Amino acid sequence: MFVRIFHAGAPSAFAAFIVGVSFACLPGLPSNCGDSCTLLSVVLSKSPTATTPTGKSAAGSVKVMAASMIAVAETATTATFSLTLGSAPTGNVSVPVTSANTAKASVAPGVLVFAPASWNVPQFVTITGIDDLVLNGNQTIEVLIGPLTSSDLEFDGVDPADLAVVVIDNESPNVVIAESAGATGVSEYGAADVFTVVLTQPPAAPVNVVVLATAQASANASFVSANLVFTAGACPGPGDWCVPQNIVVAAQDDAVVEASHSTNFSFNVTSGDATYNGLSVSDVTVFISDNDRYLFRTAATHNGNFDNDATLGGNSDGAGIAEADAFCMADTNRPNTSTYKAMLVKAAPAPFRQATATANVGDAQNDWVLAANTGYYRTDGTTLIFATGANALFVFGTATNAPSTSAGDYWTGLRNDWRIQVGQNCSDWSTTGGNARTGSALATDTNVLNVGPQSCGLALHMLCAEQ
Repeated sequence: MFVRIFHAGAPSAFAAFIVGVSFACLPGLPSNCGDSCTLLSVVLSKSPTATTPTGKSAAGSVKVMAASMIAVAETATTATFSLTLGSAPTGNVSVPVTSANTAKASVAPGVLVFAPASWNVPQFVTITGIDDLVLNGNQTIEVLIGPLTSSDLEFDGVDPADLAVVVIDNESPNVVIAESAGATGVSEYGAADVFTVVLTQPPAAPVNVVVLATAQASANASFVSANLVFTAGACPGPGDWCVPQNIVVAAQDDAVVEASHSTNFSFNVTSGDATYNGLSVSDVTVFISDNDRYLFRTAATHNGNFDNDATLGGNSDGAGIAEADAFCMADTNRPNTSTYKAMLVKAAPAPFRQATATANVGDAQNDWVLAANTGYYRTDGTTLIFATGANALFVFGTATNAPSTSAGDYWTGLRNDWRIQVGQNCSDWSTTGGNARTGSALATDTNVLNVGPQSCGLALHMLCAEQ
């Protein structure tokens, strides 16, 4: 659990260090947490910051993923952050992690080891607050990272920036904001999150905590504010100051392609108790996963033999899927720096890409390029082409607008029910012989993804979906 607590005069937050990496469930989430894990891997994405000492290259960096403020309470509250390397090392890299004040907080594990094959897989560190039984206010300590040791000299000796951690004094009056799994992440397609608010000490009068929401995200169904009241007295009952109260956070589903973004909730604290009145509480950053993405038709054209194109990394593996993806990434029509994949299909064996095994159902998907409950827009960011349902497909013939304003077919390999058109995919996109199914850039009916067949020797475009 991640905790933010401040009163007047508390230290300011340190800069956020966040790297966008997909990972499994965060500590504290159940193994079957589903969308929560996916959501957090998406929304915790900003440009990573890494420390590289003089004489070392950027390749030897360590990237730290953490919220904008790490805080733990003395009541054994925990917070987590994760680390990855900036590039693949030639040997194992050991990263020591220690608490600069073991009387205030502990860290575990004490050493992280990154192997060359798993250098970009996040490893987590847990910080735990320790109660000192002293009324001494909130304390800021450091979690020390590094120096690294490795047989790879680009990493050996690298000393990343240390992390500031606020340890909250539970003997002082404070307002505690506890975020689930260390961050608050929501999605425009409906995935919500919850954080809790509670007091640390009994007040002499009721305490009002107003959560100021924004137009981007709501607090307890309000896009303006939510008011929590904590009553005085023995707790629990008749007072409730020690009972955490929930704030349910949900995103505003707009029609704007804006990628993952964030908004901040701020707080106002008022009370007849002077020790609580006017307390300063740090903002909660709400990370929002956008459900609107770009879909574009490439400016460039290519024949049906992607697999043997060395300029695209062709490896003659019998499936040009990866090379077609590279074709999308290199195209001048790509509207931003996001990852894009080609709307191609190819049957098993691997590597293969499939939208559905059963007509229009969306079962047995593999490496599919569309997301569920998502609107796909032209590169102008406002013209909706189609919106997918829960099965990451749309009903053929119901596209809102054509993919492009310019004529020109593109490769797909699809039937008109999202199944693979066997034998019509340029021999797994590895030959200019034979035929393949295509789509039409000016269509909104079934021709949007199913026209043809056409000769694999033709130079056609590609339809590319943002990931």
